[in-house]
Amino acid sequence: VKPVKLMEYLVQMATPANGIVLDLYCGSGTTCVAAINKGLHFVGIEKEAPSVKTARLRVAAAIQARKDFEENESLANLGYELESE
Repeated sequence: VKPVKLMEYLVQMATPANGIVLDLYCGSGTTCVAAINKGLHFVGIEKEAPSVKTARLRVAAAIQARKDFEENESLANLGYELESE
């Protein structure tokens, strides 16, 4: 088991701008989640069905969380812009 924060650091350090994170044995999807959290594209490969199911759930949750975060950031920026005018 790899901590997501550690993998975020590693994918950020090892992936060039506009690069793609490749995880050939993604297991439960920690590296894929880290890539999503850092705004990177990824390819995750796993052959074990239970791990694939877990990874899909975690990736879907991370994508939704990122969308929610970006939406909240947009709303916060809009509020700031309105206050500034």
